[in-house]
Formats: sequence, C-alpha cells, structure tokens
Amino acid sequence: MSIKNKKRLLLLWTVALWGIGYFLFEWSMQEVELPAAETKVRTPSIKLKKKSENVPSDVPVRFVARQFEPYWEKPLRQPLYDPPPPKPKVVEKPPPKPIQATILATMIEPNNTMAMIQLSGNKVVFRKIGEVIGPQNPEAIIADIQDGFVIVKQEEQEVRLTIPGK
Repeated sequence: MSIKNKKRLLLLWTVALWGIGYFLFEWSMQEVELPAAETKVRTPSIKLKKKSENVPSDVPVRFVARQFEPYWEKPLRQPLYDPPPPKPKVVEKPPPKPIQATILATMIEPNNTMAMIQLSGNKVVFRKIGEVIGPQNPEAIIADIQDGFVIVKQEEQEVRLTIPGK
C-alpha cells in the first residue's frame, strides 16, 4: 500500500469518525416526548420552615446563590504545611578490619626504603612506600617506613605496625 493510499484511508476514517460524532451529538440534543403517564409524578421538593402561613408546603424551592455563600467561604481543603525535618542520622563508620601482616624488618636507604612483611599465609614480601600491604588488606597502603616500625594508612586512619620484640 502506497503512502498516497494510506493518507486517503486515514482521511476516510477521520471523516467517518467526525460524522459519527456529529450524528451522536445531534441525536443527544433532540427532545424526547414521553407518553402521558396515567399516574401523577411528584417532583421532589424541600419543605421549608414556615415563615408565614401563606406559603404552601409542597412548592418546589429554587436555590439561589445567596444560600451557598457560607459554603463558598470555606476552604476546600486544609492548607498544606511542611513537616519538621527529620533528625539527621548518625552514621557510625565501622572500624577498619585489622591488618593481617607482621613486620619482620625495615631497610632504610636514602632512595630505596623497604619493609619486609610476612602476610597471613606465611608469605614474605618486600614493600615500598605507597604500595598495598597485601591482597587481604587492599585498602591498607604503606604511608611511611621508619626504623623499627611502619605507618600504614587504612581508610583515613593511620595504624602503626612495629617489629615484634623491638
């Protein structure tokens, strides 16, 4: 089907829907003639307090705008308000897990300072300043190496590891 035929079909559907809509609108606006009923239909009415004896009680009442004025002055819903802000939650940071390594020795040279470290699996490694201690503690980085101890920075905390027996 070509684009030209699709456009014609769309135009045909549009005209058909508008025609059906117009027909339904005209049909709903026609006045319906009801057959005369044999029984008398009573229209609903409101009985007012009698101010005078001249007003019959079965007269239907027409409402006027003045009767609704007290209701118009009332707000439809209560005003919105901001609830008090919630109390700030105190987040307690858990302490970092302990470093699973032992310092065996420190070697201090002007350009080549190192520490000999025994990891938890009895593996001995050599580490320099700025290196990670081991795979069990990936967040523990050596910050400084001094004679007899190593300062390790672990999650914003500094931990001092000393050589055992020194």
